[in-house]
Amino acid sequence: MVNYLKEVTAFLALFAISQTAHTQSCDNPLSLCGGSGEIMGEFFAADFTGSAVEPCFTGDSWAVARFHTTYINTTEGVSVHVQNSCGNHPMKVMVVLPDALDFCDATQFTAVSECTTVASSASIITDDLYSNTDYLVLFGFDSTTAPADCTWSIEVSGTPLTIDACCPTNIDYNESAELQVVGADPNIGHQWEPSEFVDNPTASTVQVSPDATTMFTVSGFVESCEYYDNVLVTVGAPINVPNSFSPNGDMINDTWDVTGLDYYQGSIINLYDRWGQQILRHVGNISWDGTVSGKDAPIGTYYYVIEINHLSANLEPLTGNIALIR
Repeated sequence: MVNYLKEVTAFLALFAISQTAHTQSCDNPLSLCGGSGEIMGEFFAADFTGSAVEPCFTGDSWAVARFHTTYINTTEGVSVHVQNSCGNHPMKVMVVLPDALDFCDATQFTAVSECTTVASSASIITDDLYSNTDYLVLFGFDSTTAPADCTWSIEVSGTPLTIDACCPTNIDYNESAELQVVGADPNIGHQWEPSEFVDNPTASTVQVSPDATTMFTVSGFVESCEYYDNVLVTVGAPINVPNSFSPNGDMINDTWDVTGLDYYQGSIINLYDRWGQQILRHVGNISWDGTVSGKDAPIGTYYYVIEINHLSANLEPLTGNIALIR
């Protein structure tokens, strides 16, 4: 029994090594997710004779990475950033559309980027890409032998490697809004957070009913890559409260303008000096010129409490401070 377990363990270890050794070859290329960097460092035998990439890759070895575009329909390409740590050995890099059934058939490659020589680092912009499609990033050297102890990093990014949550919106209290996400695999599902305000957190189109302004986050998968996006739902009209102003007569930022209170009829602005003495009480929007009883208020910090009034919600006061500068 012990010998059997040793044999199984040895077989699994050999299998794992074998799998690792082929993660950058054309039949099992390194998989890339948008915005996530990876390190590469292995080369495999290649024959580019008769292929569209033959003028670019004159050696007989290559390394291959793969990325799969999301389901977003776009007219944009992706950016491929490569950091070459192979000493004084520039490498050639190209992005291609392969035969979906045989990544190793170089004769079927269609170039979607220029052949780029990367000495230390470079960013390559591809042509427009199809959605939900595999693309390969090819690496090679002009010499027939790849340098020893050679590693490089690669990162791909851009709209074809994202999902899109839509759309930022404004609702009243006790109302709902419809949000939608596109780009992820619809057969896998999504996850919306915070889920307690979402009617069906795994759907692509949802109804949300937040009780306050909320940033919703949604995730979705394309193959093994998980992507995220955010969308803001503002509850109630936004209230704008500047944190400083300079009433010095230069016609620039001369008044403290609080706006947005028309939506909250009967709301009250209370303003206090540093000793806690109330110097102003006003209903609704205000444009304060920095005077108190006709005299200039001293420079310094003032504190406000805005009592928010709304028929459909019991809202906490807005509090904060402003700097009066002359």
